Amino acid sequence: MSNGPQCQLTGNDSAHVWLVSLDLAADRITALRENLSPDEQSRCSRFVIQKVSDRFIAARGQLREILASYLSCAPTEIAFRYGQHGKPLLSHPPQTLLQFNLSHSGEYALVAVTMHKAIGIDIEQLRRGRPLLKLAERFFSARETAELRNLPEQLQEDAFYACWTRKEAYLKAIGTGLATPLNAFDVTLLPGVPPSLAAQRLAPEETGRWQLVDIAVPGGYRGALAACREMKTLLVRRWPLA
Repeated sequence: MSNGPQCQLTGNDSAHVWLVSLDLAADRITALRENLSPDEQSRCSRFVIQKVSDRFIAARGQLREILASYLSCAPTEIAFRYGQHGKPLLSHPPQTLLQFNLSHSGEYALVAVTMHKAIGIDIEQLRRGRPLLKLAERFFSARETAELRNLPEQLQEDAFYACWTRKEAYLKAIGTGLATPLNAFDVTLLPGVPPSLAAQRLAPEETGRWQLVDIAVPGGYRGALAACREMKTLLVRRWPLA
């Protein structure tokens, strides 16, 4: 059983998002590493840069703590399996209906948790000076690129990262990764326009099945969530609980 806090979703139409800090004290990193599987410990030992290794431990270790708080088990009891394109899924405890997704960038991670439905989350650290229009031409759809180009320059960065995180969250939710090209579907990106999946050219029937939501994150970052079917309740909190 978990000795940590116990968390519970209020229903199948609710989701929780946890904001997680990855820059932790050395003793906390040591404790979190003890919760990792042998495979995860092997992966973190292969990182050359210590900060990268510590952030990996912080992300995976706290992911285990969060999932354990819903499943009433110890973080070490949790086991993962991976989908065809690498999406992590729970394999133990068995027969759980809990769905989750993890994203990390810079000093933060986001963990999304829900029941039954597919879910995806993305967080990106804003990096100044990137050639945003060139990146959009390479990765975004023609519609998205045109909308971005037509915005005033001072609005382009926020719109670019809004588009990027919404697209990544959707791809992570459906679990195909880049097997689904980024330019095969459109998301909204213009200021004042609610987040949504505007078009899916490979599967047009998908458009109405997905809900996209922007997630409030610290300054210098952008976050988004994608969920299959509408969420009536979305709770965003920091981990660990005080």
